[in-house]
Amino acid sequence: MARVSNPKRRKLADLLLAQIFPLVASMIMTFATAAILGTSGRGVLALVISSAGLVGALGYLSLQVGIVRAFRLGDVSAPKRGFKIAFLIAILVLVLGIVPVMLNPGVRIGLFDGAMIVMVACGGALVIVNLVVLRTYQGLGYSRVFRDAWLIQSVVFPMLGVPVALAFHSPFPVVACWYVALALSTAFALSRRNERREERPGGSHVPRIDILKTSIAAHVGVAGQQLLHSADVVVLGLMVSASAVGVYSIAVPIAGMIWVFSEALSLIAFDSGSRRATAADQRAQRSKLTRLNFIVGVLACVAIGLGSTILIPLLLPKYVAAVPLILILLPGVLIQGYARIGLSSILTSGSKRSLVLIGLTSAALCVLYLPFVGALGATGAAIASSVIYSVQTFVVLVVIRKRMKNLELEEANVAE
Repeated sequence: MARVSNPKRRKLADLLLAQIFPLVASMIMTFATAAILGTSGRGVLALVISSAGLVGALGYLSLQVGIVRAFRLGDVSAPKRGFKIAFLIAILVLVLGIVPVMLNPGVRIGLFDGAMIVMVACGGALVIVNLVVLRTYQGLGYSRVFRDAWLIQSVVFPMLGVPVALAFHSPFPVVACWYVALALSTAFALSRRNERREERPGGSHVPRIDILKTSIAAHVGVAGQQLLHSADVVVLGLMVSASAVGVYSIAVPIAGMIWVFSEALSLIAFDSGSRRATAADQRAQRSKLTRLNFIVGVLACVAIGLGSTILIPLLLPKYVAAVPLILILLPGVLIQGYARIGLSSILTSGSKRSLVLIGLTSAALCVLYLPFVGALGATGAAIASSVIYSVQTFVVLVVIRKRMKNLELEEANVAE
């Protein structure tokens, strides 16, 4: 295996820290709120945050892709203009969430009442701006700004949320603490927008419509991915009790700890500039990242499985039903690490057709949650998740292989 240069090692270390510290804080927050709020309260909290996260993930339009591309073409104003678009989208989400509830205060859909719908809209608006700002900085190579912003968010939430949960024993004030953490994280990143100005290009202007077109084309793939990872909790919120959602909300982040390393590697793949690399270089880079991810992932699966089986009955006996859910989720989570890395490499390639295919397939697969949850509740959601993750990874693998063959043919034609 080729040696990794010191700059790349430092970048991977920064990105890992940006994932590990939030993971630790998330685990503290998860276990603390589970113990304090009980299964029902924990279920409501998880449902609001997961739903708001899904709204934000669907609504931010992957604007960082268009912004970063415009910046690299020499448009130094692209980040500022892109952030303005993000704020406008966030305002639209607020209006769409609040106005219908004002017109029909008694609205209720599953576990979602008017108050929860408004809270989801507020959280979604904050997530949209947060994702665009932080991912833009990461895409531009400012990995330490990205890391520090995530650290702020991950530390502030439990620091405020746990005492508030103890004081009020209600999930809604805890959600407000999440809002504060998101806002502070975004504000910190925005305050660093003038760093490294001397390294920036100049002399070009990319219209907003072009930024949007580039971003939306990429977002089709990303949106399907985000829907795939959040639809389970939302579907549960529509079809089962808050207590069942609470138990499931413990299983998902524990199994998802494997994705910490996968996500850091996928971010490396995103900003590695693979679009200008040859097919052989891209294949070697992806092979190195996926091999590393698999080795770490298998070890993590064993540790998480054993740890959950032993610790959850001791620390959270009310959530012992989460243990089999974790064991069901782990294989799919491990396999899906490849899809994360592969999708990031496709994002940098500019292959719009590949992104659209993956995105539409991922979104379509989410339909499987409905019959599984309807028949088996939370267990069905876990089974469906592992199946969906595996099928989506297979689709990504097929798309990447086809794209590599096409790129090799193009290179052969150029050589001739």
